[in-house]
Amino acid sequence: MGCRQLGIIVVLIGLTGCERAPAKVEPVQSSEKLGPQPVVPITTSETDWPVWRGSDQKGTAADQPIPVKWSETENLIWQAEVPGRGHSSPIRCGPAVYLATADEGQQTQSVVAYDFATGKQLWETVLHRGHFTGIHPKNSHASATVCCDGTNVYAAFINGDKLWATALDPSGKQLWQTEVGPFNSEHGYGASPTLYGSVLILSGDSIGTGYLAAVNRGTGDVVWRTPRQVESTNGSYASPIVTELAGRTQVLLAGFNHVTGYDPETGKQLWQVSGPSRVLGNTLAASDPYVIASGGYPEQNILGIKIDNPDQVSDANIVWKKSKNVAYVPSPVVVDDRVLILADDGPLACYEIASGDLKWQRRLPGSFTASLTRVGKLFLVPNEQGEMIVFEVDPEFKILSKNKLSDAGGMATPAVCEGRILIRSDHRLFCIGEK
Repeated sequence: MGCRQLGIIVVLIGLTGCERAPAKVEPVQSSEKLGPQPVVPITTSETDWPVWRGSDQKGTAADQPIPVKWSETENLIWQAEVPGRGHSSPIRCGPAVYLATADEGQQTQSVVAYDFATGKQLWETVLHRGHFTGIHPKNSHASATVCCDGTNVYAAFINGDKLWATALDPSGKQLWQTEVGPFNSEHGYGASPTLYGSVLILSGDSIGTGYLAAVNRGTGDVVWRTPRQVESTNGSYASPIVTELAGRTQVLLAGFNHVTGYDPETGKQLWQVSGPSRVLGNTLAASDPYVIASGGYPEQNILGIKIDNPDQVSDANIVWKKSKNVAYVPSPVVVDDRVLILADDGPLACYEIASGDLKWQRRLPGSFTASLTRVGKLFLVPNEQGEMIVFEVDPEFKILSKNKLSDAGGMATPAVCEGRILIRSDHRLFCIGEK
């Protein structure tokens, strides 16, 4: 299926056009490149938001007081210009906020750091120049969220026909840059990397090729790369997560009509079930022993999967299935024994996680690419029109506010830490909190 035939597909992280960039591309040669380093321990804290979807990769921040309403004159601590454009979410580690961005005019892909207290830009490091691929109109050339181990920062970009991983030290100096594997872009890239032990874990799902890979955080060496069952007609855009299921740490990834669990030490496939769709643009939700998968294109399904024993899994482990109000791009979020699923066009449904029983359904105003962020009893999500909606569901569903800032596009998911909300628009970064 060609790009011109796709229409609705991959609302996720879009791209413009079907032209294929030149295959040959070289990493940026930096005069400040430091080279391989020892693997540093992961030292993030409860007050950090170090990876896509937060420390637990469930979109849940620690319960903390945050503003419910804000504007240009109320509860805006600082705002900063973001060079270029991107849909990646901000992360926070210690004193700094990091995000990925791309300048389409200059054909650069970069990581930018800001001071968490003041919003002052600390540095910008260009990782790639030229060789941009085509992307879907709703995507950007910087849609994968960076991650941090408490010391160094790691970024994933596609450039040319390859997936690259790069490590930067706290001052923005490049430690290493590694070609993880081939990438045949259909709509660009959007799978955010995650961390486990000594490795950075990345998804390389694309047209006709797919793999899950682990890269040593100290050296940039590819430790393992596991091929995935792929489709020749479409790519997939889901991000991997690391979680505990049935007493075992696992990497979970959905796409190409399967939900799969892997051993993070070796990349060995542990189990696989069918569904929910060929293409996914979101992240799985997991709460031991359940995994919730929602997608996507061309099939539209929500699956509730129960993993009692990762060594004995089949399609019989799918304990419930729905086919209405499916989330393609927004990621589900678990709330105690229930799961909230926000569909791209606004329906918000609450299901019992064990049975799939629908408890209630409402509608949020607008259309959605970003995912829900939970803070105690509050939930935040921006719509594509740039309104940040704050609502609660306990004791009952209630929209508390709709907040809009200048240039506040709504494609990136907010991060929350130490009572502050970090909001990334196309060209600006906002920090919301009580002064």
